[in-house]
Amino acid sequence: MAKITCPHCKEVIELAKTPPGRYQCPFCKKIFNIAHKGKSDEIVIPSKKVKQNPDLKELDFNVKVTTPFGIGFVSWGGYLAITGDELDLAIGVILVLFGLLCLTPLMFYNQDKRNKELESKLNSMNDSDEKIRIENTTKSTVRKVLVTSIGIGMIITIIGMIIVGIATLIFVFFLLSLFSGGGGAAFG
Repeated sequence: MAKITCPHCKEVIELAKTPPGRYQCPFCKKIFNIAHKGKSDEIVIPSKKVKQNPDLKELDFNVKVTTPFGIGFVSWGGYLAITGDELDLAIGVILVLFGLLCLTPLMFYNQDKRNKELESKLNSMNDSDEKIRIENTTKSTVRKVLVTSIGIGMIITIIGMIIVGIATLIFVFFLLSLFSGGGGAAFG
């Protein structure tokens, strides 16, 4: 009986024989190679690629897609907030918050990766058909706070635009009534 340590999850695996080749870890389900000796006792590792966990591929894809958008929205919103007027400030803050929302996969990448690997390990040992999922509560809370902040920011911006619009209309009607003769009696 040979004992080998999985290079991915570091679990000890007992094998009856250890001929060179590809093996699948019973704990993490990842593929690894056992090298064979070549000429002059050099170790030769087969060059076949190891398949990546599909959940990790999805995680990597999310980070690669959302990060540029997040950086763009944070930059654009920051620029508007710094250089614009009050309306640009409100829109800039909303864009920064949306950019941070897009950056949450990047912010929690390492923790999500560890969670996916642990899920894979637990599901490989689980006999039932039900999949075990590990929820990242910090990430969920951050997302809820950002989404709520974006919503509140949009509502406040829209209310502000309505108030400014109404105030502008009242001012215009006041000027029209003043110049159309309705308010001339007060001046003399």
